[in-house]
Amino acid sequence: MNAPDPKQNTTAPGFYTRLLQTPLSDLIRGRVTGRGNWRTQLIDSNLPTAAIQATRSFILKQPVGQRARHARTVIEWAGAKTDSRQDVDSVVQAIQLATNAPETSDWISLLNDPLPQTILDAVNVVVTKSRTGRRARRKITNDLFQEMRSRLQHGEAAPALAADLTESIALPMLIRQISSVPATIDISLPESIHEAINDVVRRTRLWTHEKSDVAGELSAHFRDGLESGRSTVVLQ
Repeated sequence: MNAPDPKQNTTAPGFYTRLLQTPLSDLIRGRVTGRGNWRTQLIDSNLPTAAIQATRSFILKQPVGQRARHARTVIEWAGAKTDSRQDVDSVVQAIQLATNAPETSDWISLLNDPLPQTILDAVNVVVTKSRTGRRARRKITNDLFQEMRSRLQHGEAAPALAADLTESIALPMLIRQISSVPATIDISLPESIHEAINDVVRRTRLWTHEKSDVAGELSAHFRDGLESGRSTVVLQ
């Protein structure tokens, strides 16, 4: 039995609907594209069936007012990848990861440089525990993504990295203090060290960017001490 065509689940709009949903820039060129509607964009795309299904799932998770714009971005990205003969499965997997990523993620970066689902889940746990505002959560999310990419490129295993994030109680508290995860913060430090850094930072009563500098200096100090063979008890 043939698999159902995902385009059949998307009703093609009539001419007047397409006309109303066509950007002025297209009308000036004499084209009725209807690309202001994400369903029209999917119908008119030449993506493989699996990519259409993944894109449709992604778009339905986006805010209604942003669906057409996000659909255009994903369809253009997927079209460029499939035109360059990139494996369709890898394209679909990247779209699915972007779909399941935390809402504060830079999903475009995830399309171009995917992260394992275990890392995405761990980052979401830390960001949620940090209990910061939406703007800060977005920055924290993207900071952690950069940190995870760097450490994966240096050969660290995704499960171990995810455990570093999810098993810590003090790390989200520290992140809340500084509203970011600068590269100077070593997230793999022992829990007791993170507790000590968080305690010092909290008591400084400095501005956020100043707290970040203090946390970075303390993190480097403790990392140097551990690498020289001193125990966490001695360092504290």
